[in-house]
Amino acid sequence: MGYGRVQLDGKYGFVDATGAVTIEPIYDETDDFQDSQADLIAPNFGLTGDDEDILAIVLVGTHYGAIDKTGKFVIEPIYTNDFGFDCGYARVYIDDKCGYIDATGAVVIPIEFDFAYQQGDFFVARRDDTAYAFDETGQVIFSITGDDLDIDDVSSDVIEVYDAERHEHDFLFPNGRRIRGCRRNRLVV
Repeated sequence: MGYGRVQLDGKYGFVDATGAVTIEPIYDETDDFQDSQADLIAPNFGLTGDDEDILAIVLVGTHYGAIDKTGKFVIEPIYTNDFGFDCGYARVYIDDKCGYIDATGAVVIPIEFDFAYQQGDFFVARRDDTAYAFDETGQVIFSITGDDLDIDDVSSDVIEVYDAERHEHDFLFPNGRRIRGCRRNRLVV
């Protein structure tokens, strides 16, 4: 059975398809329930995912967390951004640092980076002058340091990093192999 958001006296909660309140309106803001394992937001009614995968992001004061369909916190409201799940992972912030969590709230990529994003089977993150690539378990595949690094493109097979200081592109692979020095359509291996 699906759920719809309801607002009462400036607070949000949820009702079922019959209009009965299922989660009391106690939250400052809520998103719709979504399947945390899917790559698309599910509609309000008729969610089809497993119950443990159905979550709603809620705002409590100034922090966000996630509740299940009973209203129990699965992810405590400690994050300073509204977040959503993509294939089981969500980018979250605590103040100006970000990382990734899974749908149980477990930290996958430490929340200590200036930016981070997920692409395919990789997570890429940057802190100061070092860029990191992580696998889906949070293990560092490689790191690269440079003042003017720009991670241009990521696919499930390769990460392209531009080093402005050298004016070259490096290609980094999941097995840790690095091909350096693509400049002016010339590749140096």
